Amino acid sequence: MAFIIAGFHFEGGFLTPDEIQDSPGVYLVFSKMDSADVFLDVGESGGVCSRLKNHERATCWQRHKNGAIYYAVHYTPSMQQSGRMRIEKELRDHLRPTCGDH
Repeated sequence: MAFIIAGFHFEGGFLTPDEIQDSPGVYLVFSKMDSADVFLDVGESGGVCSRLKNHERATCWQRHKNGAIYYAVHYTPSMQQSGRMRIEKELRDHLRPTCGDH
């Protein structure tokens, strides 16, 4: 499944990080309440799969989820970390995720 949020193309929602490439990108962690998405976290990494598997905020995601946790990624193979961080900030400001810095 693919979707667009704030103009960015995401692949997901995957039920496990194992379905995500260990490539550079910006990720979303969310759950669903009825038909609405509950955004738990937004972040960036040079290796998204590894980052999600070992994330220090995973307990926060578990605490605030409604149902299953889903993962989505906007891959950025040729973008430097500074560019990913700009996208992360834009998405955090737009989505106001429950976990992490806003």
